[in-house]
Amino acid sequence: MGAPLPTRAADRALARPRRRPLAAVAALAALLTVAATVSYDLATPGPRPTDAR
Repeated sequence: MGAPLPTRAADRALARPRRRPLAAVAALAALLTVAATVSYDLATPGPRPTDAR
């Protein structure tokens, strides 16, 4: 009944980290920013006037 058994780093990595919600929000914000930028850059140009050469 001494100290708790040592855990491996891999076992600790699977434990629920405290920053998981913050990381999820940051990842979602980054994905939305990239999606908005790409969709803005892919917009087709407007039609040319009829008297344009």
